[in-house]
Amino acid sequence: EQRRGMPESEPKSDHHTSSNSMTVTSSDPKEKTPSATEESRRHEQYSDMRISINQKPGSSRNFGFAVSQKPSGVFVKSIEEGSPADFCQLKVGDEILSLGGTTISHV
Repeated sequence: EQRRGMPESEPKSDHHTSSNSMTVTSSDPKEKTPSATEESRRHEQYSDMRISINQKPGSSRNFGFAVSQKPSGVFVKSIEEGSPADFCQLKVGDEILSLGGTTISHV
C-alpha cells in the first residue's frame, strides 16, 4: 500500500498487505519550507521509509489500525496500542494511497 504524507502532520506511511504481511512506506518531511501559502506546502520534500510487518499464518490478530474515508482520500483513523501498526510507526492521519498494489481510488 502506499500513502502520501501530509505537510502539516507527522511522518506518513504506505502499507500493502499480502496474506499475512504488510509493508509500510512512510514519507517524512525532509525540508520544511516556511509555508505562508498552500503553494509552498505542495513543494515540501519527503523521504520514503519502508517497513514490513509479518504475521504467522492463521494468526487471529489484525494489523491494529482503522481507517476513515473522506472525499480527499482514505486516512488512518486510529491505531491500537501495542499492535503491529503501532510498532511500525504508522500514525493517525497518514493517507493510504494503495493496498496490495491496488490504488485506493480504484477500490
